[in-house]
Amino acid sequence: MMIEDLQTGTNELIAGWGAELLRHCERFVRPLIAADHARRPRHVGSGVLVAFNERSFFVTAAHVLRDALAHPWAIAGEQNLVPPQSAVYFTTPAEGHLDDTADVGFVELTPNEVRQLGDVEFLSPARLDPDERRRPPQPGLTRPFYFVFGYPASRMKPNPQTKTVRATGAFPLLSLPVERYVYTAINRPEHSHLIVAFDRGDSHGRKGAVVAPHPRGISGGGIWRVDDLVHLRPEATRLVAIATEWWAEQDALVGTRIRVVLDGLRARYPDLQAFIPPTER
Repeated sequence: MMIEDLQTGTNELIAGWGAELLRHCERFVRPLIAADHARRPRHVGSGVLVAFNERSFFVTAAHVLRDALAHPWAIAGEQNLVPPQSAVYFTTPAEGHLDDTADVGFVELTPNEVRQLGDVEFLSPARLDPDERRRPPQPGLTRPFYFVFGYPASRMKPNPQTKTVRATGAFPLLSLPVERYVYTAINRPEHSHLIVAFDRGDSHGRKGAVVAPHPRGISGGGIWRVDDLVHLRPEATRLVAIATEWWAEQDALVGTRIRVVLDGLRARYPDLQAFIPPTER
């Protein structure tokens, strides 16, 4: 299997001023591709690249990894598909995965796998914000904005004959946090989850109202906090969550906070304790 034309460009879900933010975040997010029963490529989900002390990881949703592990799978690099050889780990043990509301997992990438990915970038610890929930909005704002980026399945076009996948677009979404009652309605704790508003039929872009792509496939993508839209500096944004669920009836897109991922990495790799950002309790 191969990947071709993985160029997202701008997208109707985000206004023109946000193109710089899109280009910034897409450098750290890659599609995850798996083979079906006939060894044809199919898009399974998205994932975020992070690194600690020159150790590199691919972080995604646990349900994406569990789906991929049933088949040959790989991370889409700049030109090639790169199948990781290291063991996959989850924040919830396998026997409890049916009740895994954390729904995140990760795999370490070898230096050779990183080279095979090509011209991609990894988020450093300084670009992660595990305690974002405690940080107040900027002066003059009642709530921060959040930027979601991933690759929807509807925009990943597999070619069974050539066994390639062509990416025709991404899923960039700028949104606001939901009201607190939504956390209660879907039983997701606010300390471990972040929920932003998403109504497919009521989305807006540069050309006005649009119907957004179905979010299937963006699971495992990143959610960044954006504090200042007027003086936007993409390099100042920090990753705060991994996208995991869409609740259509609640118009809610759910992410697991990056603190949960960091706690899982810290438990699995004690030798990286000094390099993984601490999380407040």
